[in-house]
Amino acid sequence: MDNQKLDKEIEKLRGDIDMARIDRVAKSSRIISIIVLPVVFALFIYGSVRLNTLYKEIRAQEAIKQKNKVENDALQFEIAALEEKKMKLESELMNQYGLSVDSIRTLSSDEILEHAILANDAIKNLVKGYSPGRNVEVQYYNKTIDEKRLVLELEALGYKFLSRPPSQYMSKKQTNALWFGSEVPLKDVKIVALAMIRAGVPLRGIRPYRSSSSNPAYKSNIIEVGASVDLEQKPLLTVDEVKNATDFKR
Repeated sequence: MDNQKLDKEIEKLRGDIDMARIDRVAKSSRIISIIVLPVVFALFIYGSVRLNTLYKEIRAQEAIKQKNKVENDALQFEIAALEEKKMKLESELMNQYGLSVDSIRTLSSDEILEHAILANDAIKNLVKGYSPGRNVEVQYYNKTIDEKRLVLELEALGYKFLSRPPSQYMSKKQTNALWFGSEVPLKDVKIVALAMIRAGVPLRGIRPYRSSSSNPAYKSNIIEVGASVDLEQKPLLTVDEVKNATDFKR
């Protein structure tokens, strides 16, 4: 009997121990929950904010991509329109202004192109009722840097033409000058000078031959196109300066 009571007491003690253990575990769990839950909640908030930021970044990148596509489409359209305009302008320059394809493509800036058109208009006015080059011969020192563009234009105007090789020293110098003899009409001087400007040649000086004053017969009917080192730093002659000149002096 005593053994049975003892066994019951032992069982009761074990039950009390288990309950105490469960209670401790419960308390520990509550403590852990109190600590962990705020951390989990904070991580949840951070994740939500970060996710929302990523969504905004994605939408911003998609907006930029769409904007770039629109701008690229507009740019392609503009390029196509400019290409069409360029082809029309080249055709107009060839048909109305008598320029070759090569000479057109050497006109590398709007300013040079504008001067070429103005020079061509001035030439057309000068040749009205006038036959260029009737008693004038043009001598030209051919250089690779000029690509013979001026040769084509002077021949098209009707000038008798003589091409000469330059000296070795001058072979790499850019054409920039025109000389003329005492019997060359002023109109012919202007027409050849304007043809140089129209061809995109940087004309910096128009001079009578140095010997003309003492020997008028020296190259009297010659216009010479070439390069002069002492003119390299001079400003370019304009269409108006050539067109409105009453004389050209050294």
